[in-house]
Amino acid sequence: ATATAIRNGAILIDLRTATAFAASHPIGALNLAIGTKVGYWAGYVLPADARVVLLGVNHHETTEAARQLIRIGVSRIDGYINGGFEAWRDAGLPTASIALSNVQELSSAIGHDTAPLVVDVRTNKEWNAGHIEGAMHVPLGDLARRAAEIPRDRPVATMCEAGYRSSLAASVLARAGLDNVVNVTGGMSAWRALTPASVTK
Repeated sequence: ATATAIRNGAILIDLRTATAFAASHPIGALNLAIGTKVGYWAGYVLPADARVVLLGVNHHETTEAARQLIRIGVSRIDGYINGGFEAWRDAGLPTASIALSNVQELSSAIGHDTAPLVVDVRTNKEWNAGHIEGAMHVPLGDLARRAAEIPRDRPVATMCEAGYRSSLAASVLARAGLDNVVNVTGGMSAWRALTPASVTK
């Protein structure tokens, strides 16, 4: 029933960690790792009339996520994946993965032909306080709408402040059809610690 709901347009929300999500996840899923901000960030990326299916590690996670979503007005929860990701995988349903990178790898790549395009999904205020030179700024809430503006001819590296939003952003772009997306773990806080002189205002 949940697979049918997804085929009929429900958005699958994967509540697992960014690391688990990157390794393997249901194709087309959005990554909103369980915590106190699921509803908050869902408000940025879910359409107003969203129908959702939830995938968590256990019933407690999916119940908590549902409570937060209902609180922000997402009342159409079409189901839960019983047994979590393992059940999805064991049923032979389609999966995908997203590459993870760290700021050291990103720093080494910048300046080379194979360097990814950094897509910074932080707020205007965060961006104006400092960003990576050459990055493209698309705030998280605008990302699904503006995905078509992002070039497809090179890898895309999603970047936020600490890593939560960048995993969600990577999942938004993958769902929009970009097939070479990398999530930069640690975000700008790790970048500033590594290369403080390379942050542009």
